Amino acid sequence: MWRKYILPLCISSMLSLQCSTDQNDTVVNKCGCNNSPTLEEVENIKAEVIQTPVTENGQPIYALNIKQSDFNKGGQYSVGGNILLACDSLQNEFKQRGLQVTISYALKDCSAGLTAPEFRSNFGRLIDLRSIEKGH
Repeated sequence: MWRKYILPLCISSMLSLQCSTDQNDTVVNKCGCNNSPTLEEVENIKAEVIQTPVTENGQPIYALNIKQSDFNKGGQYSVGGNILLACDSLQNEFKQRGLQVTISYALKDCSAGLTAPEFRSNFGRLIDLRSIEKGH
């Protein structure tokens, strides 16, 4: 008899433990970007500017996608080591979703640069962006 109440009780307990978040709770984790060691220097690689699904202070966060098979897909991209987040945000002239660029950077020893509580996920490898140019 008591077994039919266990599942509903478990579900309601789990729901009551969840935190409510909104996009203002998004965290940009700079990992001490300037203090993190450099793992790799990369020169003149193609990238596409993406608008991530997260915001900071109400503003969209832009990143760079280096997975060329994701280019020109209208904002759709896979999430993994291919998403790069500049330690200093991109200049306004480069904050254009789908913009193709050539970049040089130093990969920092810091991953999960963006934490999105609403997605219960984090992603983005932090980079010290050395140069960026429009087009390929």
